[in-house]
Amino acid sequence: MYDNRGAKRILILGGKDTGKTSYFNDLFNELKSKKKNPVLISIDPGQNEILPSTLPVFCDAIYFLFFHPGTNPLFHNDIYFYGIEKVIEFSSRLGDRAVIIDTPGIIETKIGKMFLNRLMTLFIPDLLIDFSTKKNAKIKKKSKTKKKFLRRERLKNFEASPIPIPIKYIIMAEEILNGIPSEKDGVKLAFQAVFGGNHLLKNEKNTYNKLAEEYDKANVEKIQPLLQLIDPRGIHYRLNICVFKRMGFTFEFLWELFKDSQFIEGDKRLLSDFANALGMTQLNINKIPHHSDKYITKNEPSYIVIAHNAVVRLLKEICL
Repeated sequence: MYDNRGAKRILILGGKDTGKTSYFNDLFNELKSKKKNPVLISIDPGQNEILPSTLPVFCDAIYFLFFHPGTNPLFHNDIYFYGIEKVIEFSSRLGDRAVIIDTPGIIETKIGKMFLNRLMTLFIPDLLIDFSTKKNAKIKKKSKTKKKFLRRERLKNFEASPIPIPIKYIIMAEEILNGIPSEKDGVKLAFQAVFGGNHLLKNEKNTYNKLAEEYDKANVEKIQPLLQLIDPRGIHYRLNICVFKRMGFTFEFLWELFKDSQFIEGDKRLLSDFANALGMTQLNINKIPHHSDKYITKNEPSYIVIAHNAVVRLLKEICL
């Protein structure tokens, strides 16, 4: 399938139900079997063979940015391209690896051509694979039942096993999303990654009231990822409240996700790993760390840390 011409930036185009995503998966598996270690990026809101459906997915095992189901180039262009820009920037930092992008089936439309022009400003391929409806007329469209089944199967795999990620990727993602972390913000990131949100449950009433106030004040126009994986063990995530609220989810559901999160007891050895990755001799955590004033002014953070089991529950609400 792969002709070994040395292509490093591969773009797959075509209409709906033309076999793009199946080829995308096959090409990825072939490259991986040849130890090519490719980067997989799906930006097709309608795909159902890669978890999670309707959301941008990064890499073979790294779920880097999540957006709500309405995020597509037809209705939420700026939010959609924010996600594309971030994952492409991330992939560009991963060294000499092939990058494969699967695109939505609107390419053959007038709007699709505008989408492609904008995409090309972010990603110029050296190999373009084009699927057209006519060439692949024999491919049967998947029924809604089949698509739902595929999404459910993918979620089962994700639910069964959290996905580990190198600390350097976590810090790289933080840089891309929020800027290079200061020492204070690096300590905050490491603390949340290692200990989750258990400390907030020590004063449950106070946490409930503060979270309710933050939810009420959340700016639903803010463009940011819904979830950010911050834990190298794949357990702890930041859930951005502004996006959560924009999606129509209630505060009661937010509180349930936090309260039901199965946080993992902190492995203090991870603190040393974070210190090394952040270029610090050690992380001094004598009290609960806070973001720097600069970080707060620039990013206006509005999030709560939740655990993998709560992320699975949220994805089921979104995808199924």
